[in-house]
Amino acid sequence: MSNGHVHQVQPLLRFTTLLHKRVHIDLLSKPLPAPMSDAILDALPPQSHTILVALEDVVATLYAPQNAPSIASAISPLASSVEGLRATIMPILPSTGTDSAPPGSQGTQRDVRKWFITCFEQIDKLSRNLTDSLPQTDSTPT
Repeated sequence: MSNGHVHQVQPLLRFTTLLHKRVHIDLLSKPLPAPMSDAILDALPPQSHTILVALEDVVATLYAPQNAPSIASAISPLASSVEGLRATIMPILPSTGTDSAPPGSQGTQRDVRKWFITCFEQIDKLSRNLTDSLPQTDSTPT
């Protein structure tokens, strides 16, 4: 991979991968609200697959020779797949504020809902900034 656009795209990839991981840690390892459990659980595997495929497509555009329009066009499906996940999990995120931290973490509290909201906002912001900064068409002379 060339370093040209890798450093620009890397934060987006990191946030999206962390988001994907935290769905398992913060949501799937805990009981879901009973009326939503089946619908939410049924929706998550296809959304997980869509996010992983979109991530792979973005990574594939980063191999040399890099083409900025290809990178830009790969970001949109990734952003859309993350938005789909947001729509699915926001209704089940705890709205009370805090959730107990895992044992051994010195009793700290963390706000799961706030973390997911912040992560979704960062992914959205990074996606928009990258799409805006990368040329949408190939401007190299033929």
